[in-house]
Amino acid sequence: MLETPIALTNTFSAGAVAEAQIRAAIKRHPEIGREWSTVNPLVFECNDGYLNDIQAMAVSAEHYATACNEATVEFAQGSVGAGRGMSMFGFKGGIGSASRIAALPDGQRYVLGALVLANFGRTEHLTVAGQPLGRRVVAQGPGADDERAGPEKGSIIMIVATDAPLDVRQLERVAKRSAAGLARTGSVYGHGSGDIALAFSSAWQVPHLATEPMPAVRMVHESMLDPLFNACAEAVEQAIVHGLWHAATVTGRDGHRREAFVDAVPNWRELLALPYSSEQS
Repeated sequence: MLETPIALTNTFSAGAVAEAQIRAAIKRHPEIGREWSTVNPLVFECNDGYLNDIQAMAVSAEHYATACNEATVEFAQGSVGAGRGMSMFGFKGGIGSASRIAALPDGQRYVLGALVLANFGRTEHLTVAGQPLGRRVVAQGPGADDERAGPEKGSIIMIVATDAPLDVRQLERVAKRSAAGLARTGSVYGHGSGDIALAFSSAWQVPHLATEPMPAVRMVHESMLDPLFNACAEAVEQAIVHGLWHAATVTGRDGHRREAFVDAVPNWRELLALPYSSEQS
């Protein structure tokens, strides 16, 4: 069950944000931990230590409260929030989001949305619309910060939400398809990589108190899940691309710098349009 908002932050701030989630829940429901059971906070993290002075542990409860209070249906992507210090394919990374409509065989239509905190990838692995864009970037000369000598050691958090009525096992199956979208962008799930996906449904809620009635929800049939699988893979892939394309250049600790992809590779349209060939791949 989701008992708190889902929070994204950097590795060393996970504890502070989890505490902020617990305190916010207790403020709203003083019974928590006393008359009621305890609450389980939910925080996801990626390591932004290249750009961020992560030892400063600068993220506080106030930042969490501000994020919750200012949450809207319209939001920025790229180098914002938890994505401020993230890197992708040697360029600036961060937050990306996208959604798809899944049309099921029975005529029902559901929305599936993905939000990613992207902090992964080596330049030559970058793949966009099935094209080896990263290899073409490398072939044309310096572009991204040179990390090609090292192994893949990044991470990504993939949050998938849908209004389709799915049970826990079905949601797990949908969440696993986020890996298909991640792979399409060029990830190889390296040893040092932390790739995490969570899927949830907004179609129903479980009441906290046993005196309240449980929801009676007709779940989607197993044989009709394929459109949701497709939607998950596409939305995650597109969200990752959005995170890369929306990101702005950031200079962080000790002068470390990650350039925005669209600024560092201004001819990306021409590179993307090149015909695929064994020489270019």
